[in-house]
Amino acid sequence: MFKLHKASPAAAALALLLGLNTTAAAQTPTAVTWTVLAADCNSSPSVYSFFINGTLHGSAVSTGTCSCGATVQVVTFTDAATLALPGPPGTNNYLMNMTNANRVALGHVQVSVDYDVGPPDIVCLFDGSTTNPAPTCAPRFLCAGPGLTFGVPSVPPDSDGDNIGDPFDNCPGVPNVSQTNSDAD
Repeated sequence: MFKLHKASPAAAALALLLGLNTTAAAQTPTAVTWTVLAADCNSSPSVYSFFINGTLHGSAVSTGTCSCGATVQVVTFTDAATLALPGPPGTNNYLMNMTNANRVALGHVQVSVDYDVGPPDIVCLFDGSTTNPAPTCAPRFLCAGPGLTFGVPSVPPDSDGDNIGDPFDNCPGVPNVSQTNSDAD
């Protein structure tokens, strides 16, 4: 990622005379990839629902088996509707909900947004537990450290069910998808 600094009028004039482009190109998303390390111990597969900035953009049926393996499920979206959702890197909130979570051993959940310019926005939402202070989503066997957790219905947690994860939610106790600050707090 890079920062733009406002140029002085003299520097801007010189750049214009030299034909230099002083404006940075906007970053356009090219793919959104979710990576899930989990063991699905349900009799019928769980369904993962993926959200960007509070909007459901897709879902996938779990392919994980009830074992401690290292196989991750990778789900990539390149459709126009999904690619319209992310903003610039570092400005997005991501959330994954899952059905039948009580019988799913969740190891890690990572989302990566690739852009046409610059590095991808890679976020490790969950790695072993909701209290892990330094999630990395590094490749590993499910049962290896930092471990796994059963019964996690969404990552990150979403206390009010508005599909905006608590760390990004301006009012995590009241459903508010638009994130409008109606009580001015």
